[in-house]
Amino acid sequence: MNPDCERLEDEIRRLEAEIEEQKRRLPPHSVKPAMLMELEELEARLDEFRAELARCRSSRT
Repeated sequence: MNPDCERLEDEIRRLEAEIEEQKRRLPPHSVKPAMLMELEELEARLDEFRAELARCRSSRT
């Protein structure tokens, strides 16, 4: 496998774990806007990495 694709897969796994941890830390009530913004930023970065991985995989065929 392409080392760049492997790096992206590693980063995606790391971000997925970080997002799950962030979600576990969210209180059931009175969530602070900063916590939600951080979660949204992580999810946006995850989307970017997934798109980049798709491009990486399609470029190697």
